[in-house]
Amino acid sequence: MKRNFYILVILCIMLTAVVSCSKSGNGPDGSNNGGSTPYFEYSIGGDKAIRVNCAEINFSARDGETISGVFATSASNKSTFSFTFPATSAAIEAAGTGDYPVLPFKGYLDGSEPFEFSLRAPKTAGGTDYYMATEPTAADHKNTVKKIEKGSVESGKQVYWVEGEYKLPAKNADEQTTTITGKYRFKLYTLLTAAQ
Repeated sequence: MKRNFYILVILCIMLTAVVSCSKSGNGPDGSNNGGSTPYFEYSIGGDKAIRVNCAEINFSARDGETISGVFATSASNKSTFSFTFPATSAAIEAAGTGDYPVLPFKGYLDGSEPFEFSLRAPKTAGGTDYYMATEPTAADHKNTVKKIEKGSVESGKQVYWVEGEYKLPAKNADEQTTTITGKYRFKLYTLLTAAQ
């Protein structure tokens, strides 16, 4: 009898672990499909892409802003990025998809236009061998917003899912240069406007 009790306890613990580790979320299609985790990926010089989970980052516009932004560092791999976006729902729809600037990495949020992107990333996840975005030198150094999908209203803000890809020049402390490429999917919370 005691053995059955232990087996039951172990099964309950395993079931709890499975339930607590499953992904869920309100995706752009309105389904709770688990494929809606915000993220960005980067690849330095053609290396294997590293994905950074952005679920804990608050991409939320604040009252009075016209351009909002995020400057965040990943605790797991030590990459840091900045990303700007229109603060209102009308402005994000007006901006639309297309090509936007990549910026040199400055160590703080430095963007005044929608969808500007910058990055500092370690070549080895969690390492100190950082490559930082530099001034763009070619026409293909850009942030391309591929898709903007309107989601639901949450906590009084209009949700937009923005997907894109970027290519930017970068260098490390030894002045070695390379290219960083990647993609992202962010969940943005914009201020509601009369255009709703």
